[in-house]
Amino acid sequence: MEFTIGSMPYTLPMKTKIIHNLTALAGITLLATGCIQVADVEDAWQDAKADPALLGAWKGKNDARCAFVKTEKDYFVTSGTNGLEGCCKSFETNGHKYVIVAPLKTSVLGFDNVDDDAKNGTLLRYKITDDTLIMHSLDANKITEAVKAKEVPGEIDEDGSGSLSILDDATVKWLGEIADGDGWTENVYTREK
Repeated sequence: MEFTIGSMPYTLPMKTKIIHNLTALAGITLLATGCIQVADVEDAWQDAKADPALLGAWKGKNDARCAFVKTEKDYFVTSGTNGLEGCCKSFETNGHKYVIVAPLKTSVLGFDNVDDDAKNGTLLRYKITDDTLIMHSLDANKITEAVKAKEVPGEIDEDGSGSLSILDDATVKWLGEIADGDGWTENVYTREK
């Protein structure tokens, strides 16, 4: 299957054609509310790895679904009806795992070949035990408070919501430190068999 990203043609390898089938799944969602927004995830993306434990389809409450599909490259792809879709890699900090969701275009072309505003991404903390996936979403006020207190580099928008500027070593360390704190909401998924 061939498609165009920007002005560049791209042919999907056979294994990744299943990505397009994900968008047809009704009700796929991956917790857009409470995700940590980051303007530039490039630093962490370079060292992050795809976590094979995430592979497959997951079902949560109220028929919520999320899925992770393997590609030939060192990342997975997820898709959802809520707009949170793209390529995924994971990292661990202070014993806690986070998944980075970066734009498909950026992942395919490479961070060196896109504008700075295309290097953004979203983070979710997660834990997998047997066939249970727990996605931890963070109260948006926690990021806003941390940015205002200059604990992490970030920005506050006109609505007063904070987001992280960069996913560098210091920010990753901070994410490990706050993982055991309050402000997290659990969303439980079960692996579909």
